[in-house]
Amino acid sequence: MGIFISVIILILITLIQLFMQLTPGTLALFYHYALGKNTFVKADNFCLYFILGAEIFIGGMWLIVYLLLSNLIGETSGIAFKIVPWVLFGVFIAEAITSLLFYYRKGKLTELYVPRSITNGITVKAKSIKTRSDAFVLGFIVGAFELVFTLPIYIAGVIALLESPALPRAAIMILYVVISVIPLFYMRTLFRLDHNLAEIEKKRVKRKAFIKIGLFITFTLLAGTMAWLGVQYG
Repeated sequence: MGIFISVIILILITLIQLFMQLTPGTLALFYHYALGKNTFVKADNFCLYFILGAEIFIGGMWLIVYLLLSNLIGETSGIAFKIVPWVLFGVFIAEAITSLLFYYRKGKLTELYVPRSITNGITVKAKSIKTRSDAFVLGFIVGAFELVFTLPIYIAGVIALLESPALPRAAIMILYVVISVIPLFYMRTLFRLDHNLAEIEKKRVKRKAFIKIGLFITFTLLAGTMAWLGVQYG
């Protein structure tokens, strides 16, 4: 794999991460309830711990996938490189279709694909935050419900890094984590500028079509890069 293809893969997976809406939506809900029960300073402080939890989750997933995949490829002498791209090709095609048709539930609101039982649980947790550790845990665990979309992109990203020794792996992983929380800091900024939850939800509703189409295009392009890799390794 050339460094050019590796960079394309890394850019695409970063865009997909930025398109994810569950964690920013949860932060908006949590911040809204936190402001109703605490001072602005305390609520904002909780918000930072929520973001830290999200960062730790994403960074931890990168590290786990990197260690597992690097060991697997080492043990199989690179045979995995002939199989994994084609598996990911199928996964990304399915993700593209799913994100376009089912990422948002039908309706005018911003309800996502997550089962309502989980959504209700997240809402209850968001309402009951009382400490920094509570906020941290919420930010951490919400990421787990996005893994159906994000786990495959972590795998693709690790493949891109493993096949391009010239790329600074640790620096790229750290940069990815930093970029991935930009939507969370954007959400925090909206609240700091005195936007309320209703106003923020209106903004999110207007972006629904853009998010769905963006996910569809990026997953489709990512599938194309995996097919190219499959042909190269085959």
